[in-house]
Amino acid sequence: MKKLKFNLAALLCLCALLTATTFTSCNKDDDDSGSTDPQDLIGKWNLMEEKEEWKDSDGEKGNETYKYGNDPNIWETWTFKEDGTLIIEWVDGEEHSKRSWTWSTEKNKLKTNYETGGTFKINGNTLTVIFEYKDEGDWEKETYIFKKVNN
Repeated sequence: MKKLKFNLAALLCLCALLTATTFTSCNKDDDDSGSTDPQDLIGKWNLMEEKEEWKDSDGEKGNETYKYGNDPNIWETWTFKEDGTLIIEWVDGEEHSKRSWTWSTEKNKLKTNYETGGTFKINGNTLTVIFEYKDEGDWEKETYIFKKVNN
C-alpha cells in the first residue's frame, strides 16, 4: 500500500509538472509580435538595410541586400507626421531628393501614395516595412529596416 501511494503521488506530481510546462511553452512572447500601432510610426526613421528578393516568370530568382548608415554620402530617411504626411528624403552622392507623400494604416497594413500593399512592424526602435508585388508570374519583395531617430 505504501508503494502504491508513492507511485500515485509521483504520477500526480509528474502530471502537474507536464501540464505547467505545456501551458508555459505554448505562450507566445508579446515582445516577438511587435507593434502595429500607427502612433508608433510618428517620427523620423533612418534606413539601415534594404533587402530585395525576386523571381521572374522564367524562373530566374535572386536577392540583394544594401546596408546603410556607414557612408554619410548615401542615406535615406522616412518621416511620418501625425497629419498623414510622409516625407522621404535620400542622398546618393551628389543626388538629393526630398518628396512628400501621404500615409495611412489599417491593422498592420501601410498604405502610401509612394508604395502600396506594405506591412509594418515596430520592435523597440526598429521599424520593418515589407512590400510584396506579384504581376504575371513575376514576384518581388522589398524589406526595409529602419532605426528611429532620437529627437
